[in-house]
Amino acid sequence: MSAPAHTQVFVGYGWLSNSLNGNSGRHPLSGADVAAGLRLTRNLQAKVEANTYYGTNLQAPQRPDFLLLGVQYGRRVGRLNPWADAMAGMAHANPGWSTAPGPHSQWCVSPAADAGLDYQLTRHTAWRVQGGFVHADFTLQDYLVRKLPNYFARAATGIVVRF
Repeated sequence: MSAPAHTQVFVGYGWLSNSLNGNSGRHPLSGADVAAGLRLTRNLQAKVEANTYYGTNLQAPQRPDFLLLGVQYGRRVGRLNPWADAMAGMAHANPGWSTAPGPHSQWCVSPAADAGLDYQLTRHTAWRVQGGFVHADFTLQDYLVRKLPNYFARAATGIVVRF
C-alpha cells in the first residue's frame, strides 16, 4: 500500500438542516462545501473548510457562511477511507437574516464535528459522503424570539482530489 497523499482538496454540494430564523418550522438550506487538508502524520491531517448556504425563510434571505480550521483523522481500508474531524472557526450571517426589528448578530464562534467516507475512484480521486453537526449562535438583540436554532445538522457530497 502506498503512502497517503500529502494534500487533498474537496469540492461538493452542501446541505444545512435549518434556516437561521427557523422558528416557524424547518427550512433547509443548500450550498457549497470546499475543504483542503495537509497531511501531518500517516492518518492525521490539518484541515481548513469553507461552507456557504442559500435559502429564504419568513421572506428573509438566509446566507450563512462558515470558515473552520481543525484536524481530520482517517484510516484507509482498501478503497474506503472512513474519517472523522473536529473543527472550530467563525460563522457569518448576511445582514437582514431575520425579519425581527432591531439589531442582530452577524458573527459568531462556530465549532463543528463531522464523519465521512471517501470511496477511491482512481489513484488521485475519491467520492466523499459526509455528515455532522455545526453550532452557530446568531442572536437577536432587544427582541425576544424563542427557539431560534443554533445546532444544525449538515451533510455534503462531492469529489476529493489528492496529490
